[in-house]
Amino acid sequence: MTKIASGIKGGSAVCGLPDGSFVVASGQGVLTRYDAAGAEIDSMSLGWVVSGLAAHPTGSGVFAACAATGVWEVLFGAAPSVRKLKSLKGARALAVDVASASIHVVATRDGGTYGRIPITGSGKGRIVARGIGNGRALARRMGDASAWVLRVGGTSGAAPTESSLAAYDVSSGEAGPVVADLGLARDVAWVAPAGGRLALADSRGRILLVDTQRPADPPVVLEDGLPRVWSVDLSAAPGPGGGAALIAGVGDALVLVDLPPAPSVQLDLPAKPLYLSSWARVGVALTGGLSLDDLIFRVEPPEGGLVSQSRDATFTHRPSVVLAASAVPGAYKLVVHDRATGDELLGEPFEITDAWDGVDGPPVSHVGTVGVDSPDPAWGGGDPFVPQNLGVTPALGTKNVAVVIVETNDSTALSAADQGTLRTEWSNEVFDGVTRGGVVESTRGYWRDVSEGRLDLSNSGIVGPIRLANNWASYGTTINTMTGKTDGWEGFARAAVADLRTQNEAAAAAGNPPVLDLMTVDSIVLVVRSLPAAGTNPGRFVWPSATRPGAYQLSFEVARQRVSVPVPFGSIEISVPIMRTIQMFSMPDDWEPRESSGRVRGETVSHELGHNLGLPDEYARSAHPQWAKDRDLASTTAAGASWSLMSWEEEFPQTTVVEKMRLGWVDAPHVRNLSFATLGPVDETVTLHASDLGPPPAGRFSAVEVRIADGHNYYFEYRRELPSSTSDQDVPADRTVIGVDCRSGAEPTDRRNILRIKNDSDSDNGEFQSGDDYREQDTSDPGYPNDFRMSVVSTSADSAQVRIQYGDSKPDPQLRPWAPSTNWKSPDLRVTNARNAIDSRFRDIPWEGHDNRIVATVRNPGLLNARGVRVDFFVKDFTLGGGAETPLGSDTHDVPTGATVEFTSSVAWVPPPLSAIPFLGIRPHYCVVARIAEYVDPVDPAIREITRDNNEAQSNHTQLISVSASPSSREIGFVKVTNPLPAAADCRVQVRQTSEYARTYVEHAWVHLQPGEEREVMFLTESLIGDPLLGHEAREGRERIYKEPNSVRLTGIADDHETCEGFVTGGAHVLVRSARATRWVKFARHGGHAFGRVEVVDDGSGADGTVLVTVWPEGAPEKAIVHEGRAVDGDVNVELGHVEDDWLTQAHYLGGFDVAPSDSEVFRR
Repeated sequence: MTKIASGIKGGSAVCGLPDGSFVVASGQGVLTRYDAAGAEIDSMSLGWVVSGLAAHPTGSGVFAACAATGVWEVLFGAAPSVRKLKSLKGARALAVDVASASIHVVATRDGGTYGRIPITGSGKGRIVARGIGNGRALARRMGDASAWVLRVGGTSGAAPTESSLAAYDVSSGEAGPVVADLGLARDVAWVAPAGGRLALADSRGRILLVDTQRPADPPVVLEDGLPRVWSVDLSAAPGPGGGAALIAGVGDALVLVDLPPAPSVQLDLPAKPLYLSSWARVGVALTGGLSLDDLIFRVEPPEGGLVSQSRDATFTHRPSVVLAASAVPGAYKLVVHDRATGDELLGEPFEITDAWDGVDGPPVSHVGTVGVDSPDPAWGGGDPFVPQNLGVTPALGTKNVAVVIVETNDSTALSAADQGTLRTEWSNEVFDGVTRGGVVESTRGYWRDVSEGRLDLSNSGIVGPIRLANNWASYGTTINTMTGKTDGWEGFARAAVADLRTQNEAAAAAGNPPVLDLMTVDSIVLVVRSLPAAGTNPGRFVWPSATRPGAYQLSFEVARQRVSVPVPFGSIEISVPIMRTIQMFSMPDDWEPRESSGRVRGETVSHELGHNLGLPDEYARSAHPQWAKDRDLASTTAAGASWSLMSWEEEFPQTTVVEKMRLGWVDAPHVRNLSFATLGPVDETVTLHASDLGPPPAGRFSAVEVRIADGHNYYFEYRRELPSSTSDQDVPADRTVIGVDCRSGAEPTDRRNILRIKNDSDSDNGEFQSGDDYREQDTSDPGYPNDFRMSVVSTSADSAQVRIQYGDSKPDPQLRPWAPSTNWKSPDLRVTNARNAIDSRFRDIPWEGHDNRIVATVRNPGLLNARGVRVDFFVKDFTLGGGAETPLGSDTHDVPTGATVEFTSSVAWVPPPLSAIPFLGIRPHYCVVARIAEYVDPVDPAIREITRDNNEAQSNHTQLISVSASPSSREIGFVKVTNPLPAAADCRVQVRQTSEYARTYVEHAWVHLQPGEEREVMFLTESLIGDPLLGHEAREGRERIYKEPNSVRLTGIADDHETCEGFVTGGAHVLVRSARATRWVKFARHGGHAFGRVEVVDDGSGADGTVLVTVWPEGAPEKAIVHEGRAVDGDVNVELGHVEDDWLTQAHYLGGFDVAPSDSEVFRR
């Protein structure tokens, strides 16, 4: 132990900085920075006592916790500054997590709280745990799932209490292990970037070491007999013995204390088991001159997962690797080898579990292609002479459907006979048929009937009951403890698939076929055995809900493939996952007793399977306005009556004709489409063939489609009641023309996609018999056509004649919306700048730090010219829905009928070169919006547009480049998730990834948000090129990897569990290129001549390609001038003409086919 400074009065906290210096808090908030030898460098005063310090990620300052005022940012150096980040009474301790861009804080208010605040100081914080006690210090390492809170003891009173350490889950706040009997410890610090040892400052004059991985072990006394020890931290400078050391505040002095010798390799594996297909950062601490490049990591046995040694922007703050867990529960080992010799340096155990009970979802790893095997909904549009909504999610041929029955370990097991009876009941309901009222009913029979034989269901097996290893609460989430209703069933699904994999592997080893072929099954009916009520316990049961293409889906690891990979000392075995998207829905085993309205299993299974085929719910949400509820397809006084299975399934109603169109069961020639905006006045009689009779004969149609606007149509079809049939057994009215109002694409916020058409003066409720008509004559409402009339001329046993009349024209300026099928980008929006004007590879990609303009392409398919159309432009955060907007000006033009006109934002948009977290080096991500102002003709105000529903377009713009060098890069992004619903919701981040050579990691599968709440969710993405183990496989497809970027689509889904599928809030798209890293080794400007050199990192060769040089006056990037030049074998020479001496200069290499772009440092004269 060596004293390095003395004379400190009232010392309260010490913090080591990366350069070996340290900061001490003393007196009334005086912060003094010392160098490694103990010489004072800087000093500043906050004016309030500081109780805790944490190093600033820049390395040039600290964050300080003051109980009287809150959290402060203090920066030393040439430009010292003090800034309050957050007012927080009782703030006592803090820890920085660069990976999540947050500061973790312990405060004494409200019985002790542990929370998180944004590291930038902007935005809302979040309370993680309450009632934690008298928290005084906090230890948390970046990326860890837990934080350790030091709860101090006291000497007052008859029975003195000792301090203790308690672990808290950083997401849920759940309390974990406790280490007790720690004397009067007042501060705590990790002793290495990895491993489980913590050092504690005991005011009784001791420094203790605690092993958090063995919380029952007593603490080890490192030093004793000292004056009061008031703070402790890990020192970046070596100790007296030349090894790792602590910096400790002792009495009025600072001392360096040698730590015991550490192993050559230490790993910081999660304390809790990893969930199926999740991931975790594993901190790595090395001694003896080892570096991460000297090591090879593998999992034993290989089926336990994969290790990534790519590095992201957090690596300098804490060296780590990423462990991507498999989906097979069990015990595994993370093994570290010396790359040169193959010696095993360390093997640390870890566990994978199928249990998850967190409020927020687990982390999710996506390795290889994900979601591309599921259809991409696209409703069509543009051509007024072609029906829309055809084949949105085709459901043709044979779908392989299985029933999988599961039960938890707290349920009573069934006898073999009862198990057989249960399987037979479900087989009959779904496939074979149950006779009710003289009609043989089944899910298979229903869909064969409604599709006219275009869809059939094949029985892939009735499996189970599978007895899961844990209790109900380990798998179910969002449990209503008053009723037992369980809405979150994903845990049951993942555990069931994991169990089926184990059974399949055992069957294969015995030479038998799989219990259930997970490579071919399309949909799984997940039947969960309910827990019965007992006393005041209401029991537990799942509520039916489902996945759907284009919305909430589940991708499963259905197998792993072993691969032998070469390494310097021979070869090792690893395994890579094989992923499949399997549609699925939940059902309780005892549905009929729980369903008071009379629905039976076959009916509800048919409804939920409709989601798996691609159909959304069509029944009203409770928050919908009354007009939307009144127009629900099942809004009727007759019990069980509905016009669509997707609104109410009792008595097996058919789907509406537009839903059949979406599934590919109605051909384009069988739809009479009338686009009034294009055709002008119409007076036509159409014969409608009854919907249940299949394709219409010549001269008849299955439906009339009336085009209101692109993506907004009316549909008219003829329906009959068929009591003895497998469908339409009890529709609201017999021999009826039903008219529906359909909005294509994402579900609107105030209504369902399909409603009855609105009531006219006759109040027909969208149901028309012979002699009835429907009229719209309210020219003041621009949302509906003028002078439109549909009359039912006659009806017969198999057809109805309807007359369609329309006699008005309007302009229709419009923009195409964003949608999943276009990767959440409107085809009518693009970003322009000087870079993409020169290089088309950067088309529609913003250029940070430069003038960007948004261009919107507006069309007018209406029959009247649209004069004086104004488009307003905005930018907002990278978001999965919602978000605050910043205006970017507007543009006004005439849009003649049939023409397309481009509008350009009038205000320069200059995105910052880095995100608000500059020390992370994260590229910013943005969404841009163009909105047509409500159109009224400037000359004749009576002329309005056809509809306002096609006046907005939105696109997101993000390109990340995963560069290969030594090592490869892992890119980080944050996406804002919002809850637009009026109730708390689980807000999911759905990932679709196109490259088999990519890995994407998401911080949470879902986050639980209150109404209107927002949360940043981190994602990371990387290429396999450059991976020390899988890189050789990626190199075989290198040319394709360079040519075809990975398309990562993130879709937000808010699920308040009111309906049986979530609400799609929107989405974002990230284009991830793979390329070899480049760097500028020099760049300068002399007068009007810029020169430098750019090289490829991995071999030092000179790069070739386009170079742009930007010059601008400091503080005015909007005045930048861009010059074009070239790099030839790495050398760059660009003539700039006259440039003011004090202007800033920067060079931008634009990259090439296999080399990444790079920017030089900003040159200042």
